[in-house]
Amino acid sequence: MIVCWFYKKIIVHNLDELPARARLHVETCPNCRRHYESETDIARRLATDKAERLSASPFLHARIMASLNRPQREASGAGKRRRLGWAVALGVTCLLLFGIFVRWQPSPGSPGVHNAAVASSTPPVRPLIVQLPPIPEINQWIEKLDAPLETEMQLVVSDARTTMNSLVESLLPDTVRTVLFEPSEN
Repeated sequence: MIVCWFYKKIIVHNLDELPARARLHVETCPNCRRHYESETDIARRLATDKAERLSASPFLHARIMASLNRPQREASGAGKRRRLGWAVALGVTCLLLFGIFVRWQPSPGSPGVHNAAVASSTPPVRPLIVQLPPIPEINQWIEKLDAPLETEMQLVVSDARTTMNSLVESLLPDTVRTVLFEPSEN
């Protein structure tokens, strides 16, 4: 569900201390609870592994950085040559297509040209006549086709409202929320 997606984002960013609303959701939703447990397990493993790591020698670091920079310099020259090759190939293709188009254009009066004698021997085109159903029947069809779309739109709007309310409740402080979203008494 879309609400769980937002809560998973909140869990990832606030793993140390979950907001009250997110904590309540994690307690009631098994999918989000598994996600929270998995994230805390990963964080715990990383924290314990950090103490056990050995530091690499500075020479190894320098070699790695040099090897990372080298392909970038080589690739930039190769990329320019590759783009130039594609541009030349595209230009040659366009010239060939233009030449073929010009070469195969029939001249006026040649046998391939459609003239009046040929046009008189073709049968005339008859218009297509379609019998449409009556207007009330068309309106019924429209209502039947629109009903599922209307239901889907109502569900989407409902999900959006629920999500926005959850975001407002979990992310905005209470003071801001009461000022912005509570009705004022006149």
